[in-house]
Amino acid sequence: SFRPLTILCFKLQRLVVGLDLFSFHAFNVALHPLVTYLFHKVLLNVLRSESRARLAALLFALHAVHVECVANTVGRAELLSGIGYFAAILVYQRLVLGQRQSRATHDSQHSA
Repeated sequence: SFRPLTILCFKLQRLVVGLDLFSFHAFNVALHPLVTYLFHKVLLNVLRSESRARLAALLFALHAVHVECVANTVGRAELLSGIGYFAAILVYQRLVLGQRQSRATHDSQHSA
């Protein structure tokens, strides 16, 4: 399959560290908390509860379905797509929330 971002990521890592297989695994392990953090941020906007968002993010981080993409080098594509997916949702949420806040400010200024 054609996954240019994943291929680029592998090539850049190979340029930096060579073919050290442990580093490829370690990079995947390092990406998983980033995906979990972005998931948590998305949930904060949806659930509006820190404790619920933390619990859901903890379940997301520890769920067995993620073992394969973190443990195997080829799982990098899923991790990168998770980063892109949750980052896009965060941008959308900020845009929508920003529009709502500016609309509320605009309405309160004109109603006074």
